Amino acid sequence: MHENALAELMVQLMKETAFNTLRTNEQLGYIIWTSSRMHNGTLGLDVIVQGPKDPDHVLSRIENFIETFQDNLKSMSEVEFNEQREALICRLLEKPKTLNKRNNRIWNEIDCQQYDFERNEDEAAFLKTITRDQVLDYYNRKLVKGAQERRVVACLVHPKGNDEAMTRRKREAKEENCHSRQEVENVEDLRSMLPLFGRPKPKIQLRQIGADIFCKGDKCEQKGGKRCQGQVLR
Repeated sequence: MHENALAELMVQLMKETAFNTLRTNEQLGYIIWTSSRMHNGTLGLDVIVQGPKDPDHVLSRIENFIETFQDNLKSMSEVEFNEQREALICRLLEKPKTLNKRNNRIWNEIDCQQYDFERNEDEAAFLKTITRDQVLDYYNRKLVKGAQERRVVACLVHPKGNDEAMTRRKREAKEENCHSRQEVENVEDLRSMLPLFGRPKPKIQLRQIGADIFCKGDKCEQKGGKRCQGQVLR
């Protein structure tokens, strides 16, 4: 819960600067989107750029923005930091205005099997205690290049008609310059090679339902005194 709150606060602090830098100043695309998300128990921070520019160039500019954003955090005044933090708290505590939004909030918890139906309230309470130093520590652990806990997945979509020879040369240049980078061409193949990872512990422990219960054979008596002979009881 604390990590999720820190990620959301990082997005709150970053999104306006990201738009101004990547969209207004560098004009990399017509859609610039920054958000946090939880998928199958894994928390991530998204920076999405959609536009006509070369994807490799866009990726390098995103990396540059993330690297230089540290200066923004360090120079941010306490007043501005508190305003951004309070804006996020107000958004979290805002009541859903439609039944669909309330439904999505509840089903998101069911889908990720966390069942933390008071997540927004808990995160808002935690955010009130967060300082700028904690955000800087989170940035240094998760976002800065070379950080031990940093993991990056880059999805590059090339337009139709892109020069295949040029794309191949770029790929070869990347392999020469960075041996630790793995280019994913087939997502399913990648998933088949990854080890399993556990989900975070759910807030509410629910009893499993819907599973077949096997009887104990000769030691099991059904109602009425008849033995079930080891069949499945439903």
